[in-house]
Amino acid sequence: MKREIIRPDGVAANPILSPAIKYGNLVFTAGMVGRHPTTGEMAEDIQGQAWQTMRNLQDALNAAGTSLDHALKVTAFVANLEERPAFNEVYRQFFTGEPPARTCIQGGFLGDGILLEVEVIAGLPE
Repeated sequence: MKREIIRPDGVAANPILSPAIKYGNLVFTAGMVGRHPTTGEMAEDIQGQAWQTMRNLQDALNAAGTSLDHALKVTAFVANLEERPAFNEVYRQFFTGEPPARTCIQGGFLGDGILLEVEVIAGLPE
C-alpha cells in the first residue's frame, strides 16, 4: 500500500506535519485546532474553536474522499475538562447519527490560546 498525503484546498504545506494521510482504506488526520485555515484566526471560546476544529477535520476528510460520517475513532484533547460539555454540544452537531468511538481527555496546555485539539481516523466509503 502507498501512503498518500492529503492537503485540503487553501491549506499551506507545513514542514512538521501533514493534515491527513490516506493509507489503504483508512484516513488519519493530524490533530486539528480551531484556527481558520486561510485567515489564521483562532476562535476565542471553546464553542467557536470546537466548531472551527470540526470544520477543519471535515475539510481534511472530504479532501481524502471521505467524511465525518465514516469516522471510526475520535481523540479529543480539551485544555480544561470543565469545558467538555460545551465541546460536546458542538460535537453532537457534526455526529447526528451513531457516533464513532471517542476518547476525550484533559490535555492541559495545548498552545497559546488553544482550548481544544481533535484528531480522527476514518474509513473510506465503499
